[in-house]
Amino acid sequence: MIKHLFVAAAILSLVSQTNAADRLTERPYHTTHDLSLVPGANGDVVDLRGLEAMSWDPNCDGAAMNHRISMTIQLNDGAPIQVEDTSSTWQSADGQLYRFLSASRSTAGFLEAVEGTATRKDGSVVVNYTAPDKTLKTLPASTLFPWQHFLELQKAAAAGKAGISNSVFTGESLENDPTRNATQLLSQVATSTLDLSHAEKLRDQLPNMLWRFSTAIFAAPNDPLPLYEISGVSTPDGVIVQGIILYPDLTIALELRELQWFPAEVCH
Repeated sequence: MIKHLFVAAAILSLVSQTNAADRLTERPYHTTHDLSLVPGANGDVVDLRGLEAMSWDPNCDGAAMNHRISMTIQLNDGAPIQVEDTSSTWQSADGQLYRFLSASRSTAGFLEAVEGTATRKDGSVVVNYTAPDKTLKTLPASTLFPWQHFLELQKAAAAGKAGISNSVFTGESLENDPTRNATQLLSQVATSTLDLSHAEKLRDQLPNMLWRFSTAIFAAPNDPLPLYEISGVSTPDGVIVQGIILYPDLTIALELRELQWFPAEVCH
């Protein structure tokens, strides 16, 4: 249900520079978020509760991401449905190689597993799926992997641009991949103005200023309406503090519960 959720965090991450010879990777981190249903028009869903956990581990060679979502969804005409999505990816720092593995399970009987590699070569991106079936897919050279997308956002922010739009391949699903990701950095907001009563201990781990952002995910470049939208408040490192995930018939709230930082690696 919440495919590509990690992209909203990844695209906001900014690389810190030390000098022309050395640089720091983004700070690795582990986060846990609470998921809940926002009251309103939510179709057949009357309640939703869940947890989202993500670890982001960049180093000088590439970046590893591990992501898990566990949810209980209550429909108005049946027993609760348990849903679990997991994904693991690794992206090379030069943007040439991307490995992906994801699985979705539910007590309603749905099961999907996707695994493979994507390689940038000969003016295109070649995706080699090994699950659920062995399949090759060729994408345009303009297709980016998630890390490349947020590095493009960094360049745009440094140039004073409000946002970017790219075709991004995640390997999260056989359908709607790649998608067009349109991201905007809207404004800065002081951390002191946020309601963190659900996790007051987080305040000391957050910077003084955060970014308001908005991301729209489209199935195709010319689609007028997005598959879903994500908006909220994020740290410059890409940690979403508070967010809203808006589907056509469902709205989910995302709140940071736990945050653990790890030292960045110096690259020579």
